[in-house]
Amino acid sequence: MSAGMSNGFACPGLAELANGIDRRAAMPAVVRAVLEVCDSPDGDARTVARLVLTDQGLTANVLKLANSAAYGHRRRIATVSEAVVVMGLDSLKSLVFSCHAAPVLSGPLPGYAMRRGDLWSHSLRVAHLSRGLRGGGGTEAEEAFIAGLLHDVGKVALSEVLDDSFERLTAGAQNHRSSLSDGEREMVGVDHAEVGARVATIWNLPDRLIEAIGLHHRPDQAAEHPQLVACVAVADRAINAHAPGVPPDDLHYLVAPETLALTGHDATSLGELTAAVAAATDADPLTEWDR
Repeated sequence: MSAGMSNGFACPGLAELANGIDRRAAMPAVVRAVLEVCDSPDGDARTVARLVLTDQGLTANVLKLANSAAYGHRRRIATVSEAVVVMGLDSLKSLVFSCHAAPVLSGPLPGYAMRRGDLWSHSLRVAHLSRGLRGGGGTEAEEAFIAGLLHDVGKVALSEVLDDSFERLTAGAQNHRSSLSDGEREMVGVDHAEVGARVATIWNLPDRLIEAIGLHHRPDQAAEHPQLVACVAVADRAINAHAPGVPPDDLHYLVAPETLALTGHDATSLGELTAAVAAATDADPLTEWDR
């Protein structure tokens, strides 16, 4: 179904929805510069620290995040230079991206019956679990974190279109035994994963992250990076199951055994990882960013 008019909704096009998010959360030049240095084979900690220090807000937020329980450092990190050394460039990249994403993910989403801070808390938990499932540290694990953090960013735009229609959206999914994403496409013409993938494209994120964001509810369709997509898909479902107070993305969405197998985990290890992530973030004020 194309965007336009759908079930009584005036539906913006996919590009318009994604551009709306970008206008509110355009990536600042300093964030883009930090990410470019982190991605460069010649990137070094000193350059990153200098860049972060040029922005007072980014400096404060990097230190806030670096000292959060979710990052698990035993001693307090007092300076940006120390954060870069202790965390490494890959972890710092995901941390800086968190600073950029937090404001746009923190607002209330009436279209999904989510309070202020709910989406941010969910996204942060999915990010940490995605990283844990990917394992091994380094670039691949941090990319899983970023994909997990942004997997639901499309909801920010769709919420404005859906307004207070969450009950209608979930009722339709229940009646047809279909997913929430199916309901979004029926009511709006696109789903939140499609919008999120377009936002990731606008932000010039790598194709593998775009695929993970766009297919986190359809991991069986991943052609290029199935393991990364599987990690985000499994993390999203596991966190929803662990926190029943947060509206689930898919009322009838189950992770296929082959998708879980792609992560290298079984149900037992997934449960242990999920519980550990939930415990760390439940005790972390970072999950209530600006609430």
